[in-house]
Amino acid sequence: MQESWYFDQSIATIEQAFKQFLQEYGRQNEQEASFYMSKLAQIIQESNSKSVTLSINTSHLLETPCIQNLAVQILDKLTLYMPSLQNAARSLLPELNFDVNMFVNIEFENPLTITDLASTRAENIGRFTKLDGTVIRTYMTLPELIRGAFKCQMCGNIIGDVVQHYGYTEPVCMTCKSTSFDLLQDKSVYCNFQKIRLQDDSSGQAHIIDVVLRNEQCGCLKPGDPVSLNGCLIPIPQFKQRKRTNQIAREVQAGFAINGQQPTQINQRMNRQRDDQPSMVQDKSKVPQTLSFGMNFLVNSIEKKAEQIPGEVEIVIEKLKQHQDQFIQSFAPFIFGLTELKTAVLLQLIGGVEKTTQENLSIRSDLNVLLVGDPAVAKSSLLKYASKFSDRGIFTSGKSASVAGLTAAIVQDENGDYGVEAGAILRANGGICCIDEFEKISQADQSALHEVMEQQSVSLSKAGVQATLKAKTPVLAAMNPINGRYDAMRSLRQNINITPAILSRFDLVFVIKDEIDERIDQSIARRILDTADGITQKVSFTENEIKMVLKIAKQNKPIISIEAQNSLRTIWTSLRQSDLQLSGMKNYRITVRQLESLIRLSEAYAKLEFSETVTPQHVIKAQKLLEQTQIKIHSEKEVYAVNENVEPRIEASDDLSGQQVDEERIVEIPSEDIKKLAIIVKYTMMSQGEISFTKETFVELAAINLSFQQYQLSDQEVRRICESVLTRMVEEKSWVNPMDNDPAKYVFTHLSPDV
Repeated sequence: MQESWYFDQSIATIEQAFKQFLQEYGRQNEQEASFYMSKLAQIIQESNSKSVTLSINTSHLLETPCIQNLAVQILDKLTLYMPSLQNAARSLLPELNFDVNMFVNIEFENPLTITDLASTRAENIGRFTKLDGTVIRTYMTLPELIRGAFKCQMCGNIIGDVVQHYGYTEPVCMTCKSTSFDLLQDKSVYCNFQKIRLQDDSSGQAHIIDVVLRNEQCGCLKPGDPVSLNGCLIPIPQFKQRKRTNQIAREVQAGFAINGQQPTQINQRMNRQRDDQPSMVQDKSKVPQTLSFGMNFLVNSIEKKAEQIPGEVEIVIEKLKQHQDQFIQSFAPFIFGLTELKTAVLLQLIGGVEKTTQENLSIRSDLNVLLVGDPAVAKSSLLKYASKFSDRGIFTSGKSASVAGLTAAIVQDENGDYGVEAGAILRANGGICCIDEFEKISQADQSALHEVMEQQSVSLSKAGVQATLKAKTPVLAAMNPINGRYDAMRSLRQNINITPAILSRFDLVFVIKDEIDERIDQSIARRILDTADGITQKVSFTENEIKMVLKIAKQNKPIISIEAQNSLRTIWTSLRQSDLQLSGMKNYRITVRQLESLIRLSEAYAKLEFSETVTPQHVIKAQKLLEQTQIKIHSEKEVYAVNENVEPRIEASDDLSGQQVDEERIVEIPSEDIKKLAIIVKYTMMSQGEISFTKETFVELAAINLSFQQYQLSDQEVRRICESVLTRMVEEKSWVNPMDNDPAKYVFTHLSPDV
């Protein structure tokens, strides 16, 4: 009894001190209204609701004499004292000539502590703190009773302003001690209520907590949003009614339960009953309840992050304009080479300019990039590195991914309520989603990515819930070719296991092959050994400077000039004409999507150079980058040296080294012609009933079927090149093997092209 008296005195003291704080803070003289009184009056005048919200800065509490000694106590037990603070604010309404029945909610800003869900303890309960995380699930906004007015069924006594403790709470009549009441809806106070689910990744592990939003906070957060929430951890009591032994026996006998366990449907129905909710009144005739607690986070205010741009940004931008090549090399410096690929990823992080048609339809401005490469060519490393350069970067693997895990899903919680849960692409809205091992995603699941990669939205329809969520997320995907290595004799579509519809949605497709080159291998080995020894690469731009440049460049909106429009029109029409001449190794048709890709790439180049307009030079750069990917895959050629002293190389469309080969000493043979030659040799063997062939037979057929007229070669040079083709089929392609019992004869392997 004595403890209760001290508790009531503490509440009364805090209520009076907070009322005095609202009346005095910022007031220069007695005739002038205080800062918060003026603010409250303005909020009420601008609001048409019976409920308003007043925001309080915690630093103001700590610097005001009348309440600074109680400020820490209030913030440590905010959920306990919040009703008193609300009553104090409402008691001031008559001084402002407003209705005293209006409900005033109190929000606090700038908490003194930050909570990590991994280190949450009992002493954190009720304390005003900050919680950072990502919204992964949202539920519908519903009305909630926060203060009820009740009429006693026995004596008619009316009891108002009964605080609801996270459930339907009835009072006890002070006149007749009755516990039977009717709710007076017109005299009760309701507010909007929404539950969301937050994931905290700060500790390296995914910790999940349910979050409660109220009033103006409802509906302002979407799945995938990174947020900073100010509020308190609250334990929600979860009561489960124990059944009497004879009642369980009757249900088992009737078939409603087995071994005292209820079916799921009965559990869900009981969870909705009033008796399962915490209340001030307990029915003594019932068996004692089993009590457990679920931890929730009651949001008091949502903190908006203000992006601060450092003062040295102009110096960094000026350095970028003069040394753009060094800027690209500073990105992922631990990866040797791959300059065009790094450029593409940087342009992807910047993106194009957002556009909307007259019909209010959004046109995709983000770039999608696909990496197809042999194992151990730094695909995964580049994806992980790229995800670091966005505030909302997500790295995931297609090996264990599902449609719901990549996009979104409508899920049902333990109470039977439906909500939208965000997947990887939706959580990366406004950032970048990096998907490794893309080939592991089944083709049925790939079809779910059609909408999100082109329209940049996710449509859901399930259990009566229909929603269309925005997902402005560029996709950076990496995958291995079929059989583990890229076959230059096959087309791109024959080398990868994705649908043509998905392939057409990638603006850039890079093919990275693990080719043997002594000079490049030496450089790669040196870079890896330096990293192992802890030697950092010297770069002109630090990671923070790159992030700063990308963030500012992304905000630019250059306009396409008339000259650039003409260049885009000319380049695209020429690509369409050349599309008619392509055959054999054709991967796709040149469509409007390639024109849109050129526009996005040109805009990204202009944004990277901080140009106000897109010029023809930007269009030419975009064309060259596009030619390094999908377009040049059509015309892949193998290079053979005419002179014996020259090392032959393959001039493939995915050669990102940018090295030039002396055209006077080489012969270029289309890869499709070499594939046809292998089929001709195999067909000749079959027609003669042979299982093997000799070098002479191969050279004779190669000299006839390969075109050397334009090179004006001697018979000896033609023979040498044909022998080199056979050698490459044996050593590099593994299409042909010498016979064990007769090395002068050769046989085709299972890797060779089919007849």
